Amino acid sequence: MAQEKPRLNLTARFMLSISAVVIVVIVVISLMVGSQAKSVANKDAEIIGVESAQHYALLAKNKLESSLTKAKTLAGIFESAVRLDTVDLSRAEINATLKYFIETNRDVLGVYVIFEANAFDGKDTQFINAEGYDESGRLIPYWTRNATGQGVVEPVVGYNTAAYYQVPKQTRTEAMIEPYRYTVQGQDKLLTSLVVPMFDDAGKFIGVAGVDLDLAELQEFAATMSIFDSGYMAIYSSGGIVIGSRVDEYAGKAVDQTTSNSSFINAVKDNKDFSLRRHSNTLEATVLSYGVTFEIGQSKTPGMVVVNIPEEIMMAAANKQIKSIYLVGLGAILITLIVVFVLVRRIMQQLGGEPAVIADMAEKIAAGDLNVTLNVDAGQASGAFGAMVKMAVKLQEVVGAVTTASDNVAAGSQELSANSE
Repeated sequence: MAQEKPRLNLTARFMLSISAVVIVVIVVISLMVGSQAKSVANKDAEIIGVESAQHYALLAKNKLESSLTKAKTLAGIFESAVRLDTVDLSRAEINATLKYFIETNRDVLGVYVIFEANAFDGKDTQFINAEGYDESGRLIPYWTRNATGQGVVEPVVGYNTAAYYQVPKQTRTEAMIEPYRYTVQGQDKLLTSLVVPMFDDAGKFIGVAGVDLDLAELQEFAATMSIFDSGYMAIYSSGGIVIGSRVDEYAGKAVDQTTSNSSFINAVKDNKDFSLRRHSNTLEATVLSYGVTFEIGQSKTPGMVVVNIPEEIMMAAANKQIKSIYLVGLGAILITLIVVFVLVRRIMQQLGGEPAVIADMAEKIAAGDLNVTLNVDAGQASGAFGAMVKMAVKLQEVVGAVTTASDNVAAGSQELSANSE
């Protein structure tokens, strides 16, 4: 015969059923509130991240645009010497201007002007292979500083194919050139150029004026930017080339040479503002990256600043809040369990016993079965069960008394019958 499985008593069943419902409700509410808090935190984090990126993009823009403004000023001066009869500048005076400029602008690596053949004064043949000239005799001086800070001139090389000359010539607008390598006083330099085209009265292109920035300077600028303690920024050209980063070896490299994250690579190359979560090789941690584009003057080659902030820092406050929500939920569950236990216990005290036992006892008595087995002393029973036990005891006493009286009557009747015989 199969053994009947033990059943939980009423207290346990009440506790389990009520507690289960309450726990589910509290857990669902806690998860919903936590999810909402996380959503709000994500939005707040994005606002902070974008604003930080915009701030540092403005700093980068100002730094680069300051150099572009200097190039524009020089272009305006040299262009006026060609276009205006009232402005009479010689080649020597232009070189003196550039020499003074490079010696007084320490943030610039080099400064130069490149005129088309005979576009300045028509005297190119008189300056063939002179100091600061090449075999063409064109006015193409490139001024840099030596170790003592004095200006040093040498002719610009490679201008027939180089982007720093061909881009403004073809687009007819100022530009920030993609990072490239150039030999300066015998040393290989990684730099970028900010160049401005010049035109004559008829609108014909006559040359460019430009300034060069050493990427090492931009690297230092980017590295000194402290963002939420361990966060960092990077500056990219319109072609996705690193022009400023905390990591020195990244300078001049394409973005896909610094990370394998395709979403990040595509976002930088698209030249559009973005935000995404990714793994940073620089910090070896998960970061939230926010990219903001910026334009330099009228250049059609915008740059981009990307701010990278560790996720644990950005989400620290939110995680603390969510943790508090879950702890409050856990506390509510514990309090609920205690309250349910107390209430169920009071109910059971009023019942005095298991309702099934009470019901079974009442059914037997109603059916006339007064031989109810009582497993508890009538004086110790309480509540409804106690009253039922006392009733059963009284009924048993009454039935017992009636039975005794009936037996006595029967015995007396038998005795009278015997005497009458």
